[in-house]
Amino acid sequence: MSDAKTFKCPSCGSTLMPDGDEKEVKCEYCGSTVIVPEELRDDETDDDLTDEEVAEQDYSAPSHLPWLVQHGVDATVKVDRVIPVGSFVQIDLMGKKADGGEFYGWMHYDVNPPFTAPRRGTMLKIKYNSAEDSDFAVQIDGQFYYHDM
Repeated sequence: MSDAKTFKCPSCGSTLMPDGDEKEVKCEYCGSTVIVPEELRDDETDDDLTDEEVAEQDYSAPSHLPWLVQHGVDATVKVDRVIPVGSFVQIDLMGKKADGGEFYGWMHYDVNPPFTAPRRGTMLKIKYNSAEDSDFAVQIDGQFYYHDM
């Protein structure tokens, strides 16, 4: 059995204690889902994929989000538009990639349960897949959300 390992929730600062090789934990205090750093996991995971294996992944699979958060390239984007569309909201994002190229993306979020969309002009952190421009996740209120195209 391994020694207890802890780290801080990036949203509220409370102490998180991952169990074994789990890839993410939910903060009991603020409810954020947080990716567990690899060095705090007990077992090796399948996160060390080659570029070819990443290119063959099913980006729509829920299991892809932890990989993207862990291995995606950091960028900061600005909310360009927020458009209510029935039971969801569309958020248009613009920014610069790590290589200096333009980033433009959009995502849908279900508003049931209620979701507070960021306002126009808000700066957000994203993680994107350098091999596939449309593959990205956005951090809102300390939690990463995978876009839904």
